[in-house]
Amino acid sequence: MQDNYNFNSMDIIRFMFKHKWPIIIVTLVAAIVSVIVSMTITPKFKSSVILFPKTQVSVSHALTTAELIDPDDHIMNFGDEEASEQLIQTLYSEKIRFAIIDKFDLLHHYDIDSEGEYPMTKLHEEFSDNIRFKKTEYQAVQIEVMDTDPQMAADIANEIASLLDETLNKMQNDVAVEILKVVEGE
Repeated sequence: MQDNYNFNSMDIIRFMFKHKWPIIIVTLVAAIVSVIVSMTITPKFKSSVILFPKTQVSVSHALTTAELIDPDDHIMNFGDEEASEQLIQTLYSEKIRFAIIDKFDLLHHYDIDSEGEYPMTKLHEEFSDNIRFKKTEYQAVQIEVMDTDPQMAADIANEIASLLDETLNKMQNDVAVEILKVVEGE
């Protein structure tokens, strides 16, 4: 409160010596509480899968020689940012979410009372907390699963990757069938 007060490090040392017992007691209590709390936290294990999207090149384009001239459109290239975003959007689809929930009985696994209030909302919140999809710095997509059981985390991550592959193949197959119908009609 003084106008010309000069604060220096000796003031801090004096303050600490003057109030050493309350500082020591608060530090010890905080250390004991933090140890007790850390012992009650259930450990979670992380499993992750990294997927590289492929470039979307049409068959007719792949069979032309123009592909050989333009290295950015080569059929063997990995996908770009748009392909990564499409993969992530597919991973967030309800089809994949519900398939994982059903296959691994996550309602029971996460101990959510199915007769309680809003069980599906709680299940989806738990799913979102434990399963994440993100783009890596090299335009790949990482599936990250956290679970109290390490084998369950690995199984869920692998199943999500498998379901993603099935979903993308089915979508591409559906388009190919439509194109075949058009070509046969011609």
